[in-house]
Amino acid sequence: MGLEAMIFDVAVLILNLTGWDDPVGFASSWAVDVVQNAEELHQTLLANIENPERLARQRAEFVHYALVDTEGTAAKRTVRLIIELLGERKATKIQHV
Repeated sequence: MGLEAMIFDVAVLILNLTGWDDPVGFASSWAVDVVQNAEELHQTLLANIENPERLARQRAEFVHYALVDTEGTAAKRTVRLIIELLGERKATKIQHV
């Protein structure tokens, strides 16, 4: 959901209470806010309310990287993934019949 939010230039916030390792790379992109506790959450929400554009450039850069720069194959990878997921869904549906 983070990338979809960024596409529409919506602020993304990750509440990381467990030390979760971000496999997507949101946190290292500087395009999202990562908070560790309630006080950071409060301050970050206020910052985004007061200035919704504060990470807009970083979000746009992340979206460009994720959808365009990754060897120009993002759309192909997405289509392959959808086809794969549909195949798994169809196989699962057949098993339940």
